[in-house]
This record gives sequence, C-alpha cells and structure tokens, in this order.
Amino acid sequence: MKISWHRISWILVLLVAIVSCIKFIYEPDIWWQIATGEWIIENGTVPKTDIFSYTYAGEPWINVKWGAEVLMALVDRYLGVELLPLLQIGCLVLILFFIKKMYFQFVETNMGDTSKKKIIGIVIASLLALFIVNFRLNSRPEMFSHLFSILTIFIIVNHKKTNSNLVFLLIPLQIIWTNMHEAYGVGMIVMVIFLISFWVEYLFFYPKHKVGIYFKPIKYSIASILAILAMAVNPQGFKMIAHPFNILQQLSDNKFTEELISIGTEGYWQFQSVLTVIIVIILVLFLFKKTNLSLILRPIKKIGLGYSITLAAFLYLSFSSFRNIPFFIFIATPVLGYYFLTHLEKYKNQQKLYIGSCILSIVFYFAITTNFYYEKLLPKQLTEKYGLGIDVTQNPIGAANFVKENNILGKSFVDYLSSSYFIYDVPNFKSYIDLRDLDVFPTNFFNNVFFIYQAPTVVQANGKTPWQFADGVDTFNYVVLLNNPSFMNLNLHLLHQNNDFELVYGDMLNSVFIRKTEQNKEIIEKYGYSNSKFIFQNDAEVPPNNLANLISKIFNPFYNSKPRKPKDYGKKKQGFYNYLRIQPNNN
Repeated sequence: MKISWHRISWILVLLVAIVSCIKFIYEPDIWWQIATGEWIIENGTVPKTDIFSYTYAGEPWINVKWGAEVLMALVDRYLGVELLPLLQIGCLVLILFFIKKMYFQFVETNMGDTSKKKIIGIVIASLLALFIVNFRLNSRPEMFSHLFSILTIFIIVNHKKTNSNLVFLLIPLQIIWTNMHEAYGVGMIVMVIFLISFWVEYLFFYPKHKVGIYFKPIKYSIASILAILAMAVNPQGFKMIAHPFNILQQLSDNKFTEELISIGTEGYWQFQSVLTVIIVIILVLFLFKKTNLSLILRPIKKIGLGYSITLAAFLYLSFSSFRNIPFFIFIATPVLGYYFLTHLEKYKNQQKLYIGSCILSIVFYFAITTNFYYEKLLPKQLTEKYGLGIDVTQNPIGAANFVKENNILGKSFVDYLSSSYFIYDVPNFKSYIDLRDLDVFPTNFFNNVFFIYQAPTVVQANGKTPWQFADGVDTFNYVVLLNNPSFMNLNLHLLHQNNDFELVYGDMLNSVFIRKTEQNKEIIEKYGYSNSKFIFQNDAEVPPNNLANLISKIFNPFYNSKPRKPKDYGKKKQGFYNYLRIQPNNN
C-alpha cells in the first residue's frame, strides 16, 4: 500500500494546530467576558450601560463582542471554563482550511497546476505560521476576527476567479463579525481595498496587460456596500458603522495594556516580530521578482492588487500593535506557501520533502505538549503551558475564595487586573475599575487610578493624598492588590503607613486588606498580620474536570492531570515577605 505522505503531512500540521490551542486559562479578560455572556443569557438582552462597576454604573457601554461572550459562557456552563480552547481550536482549523484553499488558487492561477498533492509549500508555511502566532492562541474573542478576516479575503479571492454569487456571503459574515469582536472594522477596510482594486484592475490593467480581474465587478460592488451597511444589524444600530474609528482612537489613548506595544516601543522586538520582518522581505523579493512585466504589474499578476494592498495594510496593523502580528501572518501564509512551492517543487525526490516536513511537525508537536516550546522560547510568558485547566498562578483565585469564604461585603478597591476574576466568581461584586478599559472608563479615570497605585502618599492641591481622596469618596471595606512592582507602593502604604486597614491574606499573586471596623473585627483577629497569624498561602488548587483531563491526555498520554504539589514553598513565602518588606510572624 502506497503511503500518502502529502495527506499525512497536512494531518500532522492540523495536530500541531490543535495542541497549540490546548493551554491553561490565564488571560484575565476572559473572566469578565464570560460573566457578560452569562448575564446576557440570563437576561435575554445585551447591556448598553455598565453593569459591573459601581464607579460608572449606568454609563454607556458599547460591548461589541457580546456574541463571542455568549459562546464563551455556554462553554463555561456546559463543558467547564477549561474547555474554552475548543473554540480556539475550531477557529484555527478553519483558518488553516481557508488558507490552504487560497494557496491552491494562487498555485493554479500562476503555475497552471491543479494537483492537490502539491501541498509541501503550504505545509512548511503553515508550520512557520503556527510557530509565530502561538502566543496569541489564547481563546480570547479576537480568535473570531482572525477567522473572519481570512474568510472574508477567501470569499473575495474566490469571487475574483469565479464571479460567483457566493460573494453575497460577505453580508451575513460581516453581521456576525460586528457582533463578535471589535476588530470587525478590519472587514470593512478589506472590502473597500478590494472594491477599489477590482475597479482599477478592470478599467486599467486588464484591458492593456491582461492582468487582474476580467469581468466588471458589479456583484462585488453591491455585496461589499451592502455588507458595510449590514454592520448596523446589532444592538447599537448604525453607530457601529463609525465605531471602528472610535476604537482606533481608544487604542491610541490606551497606555495601560502592555500587549498594545508598537514597533517603536521597548519590548516589541521579539522572535515573532523578527520573523515577521523576514517574511516581509521574502515576500517583497518574491512578488517583485524580475519578469517581463513592469514592476507594478508583477505582484498584481501573482496575487492581485487588492491582496497586495491588504498585505501591506495588515503589516501596518502588526507594526502598530504586537498582538496584531497574527493578522499579517495568516494572510501572508498562502503567498509564502506559494513561494516555498516554487523552490521545493524543483527537487526530484518529493517524498523526502514530505517525510522531512512530517518529522518537523512531530518535533514541533512534542515541543508543545512537553512545554519545551513555552519554557525555552517564551521565557517572558511563563503563563503559557500545555493542558486544559486554569492557571492558578495567574488568576486571583485564592484572594476571591478568601473574600467569599469570609463573606466580606461592601465596596472594594480591587486592582484593574484582579477585578476581572472577581466579576466572574464573587457574587454581587462590583468593581472600582476593570479590564473593559476605555470602553467604560475614561482615560483620565485610568490615569488617576494608576496614580493611586504608584503614588498613594503624594499630597495634592486639595491637601489630600490620592489614596485619601479615593477612600474618602467610597470608604472601601476591603482592598485587593497584585503583588507586582506596579502596585508595590500602594501595598506598602496600606501595610506600613495606613492605620485604617489590616493585611488578612496573601499569596504569590495578591494581598488582601480589610478595613478595621467592628464588623470586621472577627476576621482581623483570626487572620490579621498584626496579630501574628498565618498570612501567606500557597497557590489555590483548581483541578480540571474529567473531560479536560481526557482531552489533554489524548494528545499527550504522559500528561499529569493531578494538581501539582507546592514547589519552593519556602522561597515563595520569603519572596512575599520581601515584597511587602516585613518579617514572617510565627509562620
């Protein structure tokens, strides 16, 4: 029996894609998004005003990704939050499916080869893409924008070849996208780019040079215009057509999210961005390679004017924010695969190439499932690790459990990162500030809150410190802060200088302070640091459910699904006390 190496090579690529998505839940945004989806399911409507904070309660809130949040909430409700990566797996497999189809269109158009066996180019390009984009395969709603951007481009590219009525699928696709993620504006930009490009090709390039679209793009013009107008089919109506421009302004104003770093910002240049630049150089040399056509016609002949401009637009998107690199990588992959094929098809022994690609996929597969890839290549992102579960080291589970178990109520001051999990897990919790960012909270409020974190004792013109002013307005009953450098000054102030609060809980992630009142007297006597009670706790344990364990073990039979025993407890405890600049008390 003859082995179909081309089929095996692609199956292995899909397996690598699947295990690339099987990760512990660590992103803090996920928690408020699930909570929002749950609220929508229970109330049968999409909230248009803030429902989660007490500082901006009732203020307008345009929640674009409500559709994704409902899907996430359904997964949480019926499968468990650990299974959220199933959505990411579905999106990524579909992305690869449509990338492969576009690859074959480029190969057939330019090389006249309709053989579906010549997939070595897209196999290598897809493995490289998975290597680069792994850092954003984290089950957040943006996965739908990655998918819809590729699907939009595929529908358009296919229409250019077939003039099919399927182009009108852009309309329902854009409606769904507008209700799934705020990057839906990318679809509008792509459609406009191709709309202009098709007419330019039809009117100028095809008549003279037989390059570009050969038929009058009437259908596409109608479909794209209707798709843009269809963006109004959402809870906010027609204002969503202009909303992408508001989102761009938000991104420009948002200095509080590290993942928004741009090309000129420290931390942008990591291996993902370096490889992106290398791919750009390869594509430029390939698309503009010397032929008998003029310079401008060469890329149009190979991939079209619209696709070329979209590549440039997505590259700009990637340069504007590190997290946007996957947008460019995904759209570049079919072209990169076509480039690889032009070189690899020259080798006589194609079987060796496919066997080599299979070996490469297997090595990549085991590098992911054994965490070698995450530990060696993503050292700054120690949050990444294989398996379906909740990363207790990155979520304030212990602090939330402490608040629930001791029935601590009233207004709280929970840092903007930790509050997301509290919204999800603590009944009736209302945040002071949270990760919905500038969708709800204005820039000046964020600036003021960060000033409280970093300079809580600096006396202002009103004679009060930032902390005194904030606490005077809301009289917080408890405070939860991350134990990291950004929140150190406020942590130290509450512990060493402020007589209104007592430290009652601490782990490697959070410190919990409670106001010294008669109501809280029992909790303070039982847990308070000043009473020499036990403060530091090790990481909370959240064992994944049986289905999550089963899936993790299917792809790695040696995966240990049991909660790990605490490691380096003494070192962690000492690190906690060093951070707070105190000495252990009877611990």
